[in-house]
Amino acid sequence: KHVFSVIEAEHALTVAEVLRVTGGEKLLDSNPVLQQTFAIRDAYLDPISYLQVALLKRQRGTVSRRGCATPADRRPVHARGPRTCARCGALGRGP
Repeated sequence: KHVFSVIEAEHALTVAEVLRVTGGEKLLDSNPVLQQTFAIRDAYLDPISYLQVALLKRQRGTVSRRGCATPADRRPVHARGPRTCARCGALGRGP
């Protein structure tokens, strides 16, 4: 949790500096079309991001229950296949 608070503080500081330099009140004030495009995009991407987090949490919990609790036991995700456990070969799906 500590690392997230550091990232959050750095983000706030960066936004504040960008706004100070540009003289804007919000990011992209000088480009309202791009500002609106990002707002619309975020409305679609946010639910996908939450779903991704939930699926990763579920997958990691399943692999851990199979006795492979350390991240070193897990192979990276590849475009051609799912994450598997290097120790037992489990696919990280439910039992």
